[in-house]
Amino acid sequence: MSAMLAQMPATLPRRPIAPGSTWTSTMDVSLGATPETKGTATLAATFTFDSLSRSKELAFLSVHGRLMREPPDPRGKEGDVIETSGTLTGQVLVDLRRGWITDARTTIAVRSLVIPGNSAKPPMRVRMTISQWMRAM
Repeated sequence: MSAMLAQMPATLPRRPIAPGSTWTSTMDVSLGATPETKGTATLAATFTFDSLSRSKELAFLSVHGRLMREPPDPRGKEGDVIETSGTLTGQVLVDLRRGWITDARTTIAVRSLVIPGNSAKPPMRVRMTISQWMRAM
């Protein structure tokens, strides 16, 4: 999650935008250690510039996205197969004077299906919700 937030400043538009504007961004997100060599998923996020503070120094943004991972090719593999998908929601506060993200609250809900390589074992479904609050002091 921290790696995703580290990429977030690059997802902000370089051109001036007005409240109500939306834009999309795609980024790779690490899924941690997995049996497959590809331990990342793709997050396709839509950002919305919700409003501007009265002082016009703070921008309030919201983000909604989908986490997608290409399912591994099960042919010729003896190991487990893991299918992963999820959603992201959050709010971001940007200090326009400094050009910093000063507050970001995100929740990502991940769903995985683990299909054991050993067919004697039943598949296992895993659900995980990650909430993160990042605040610059």
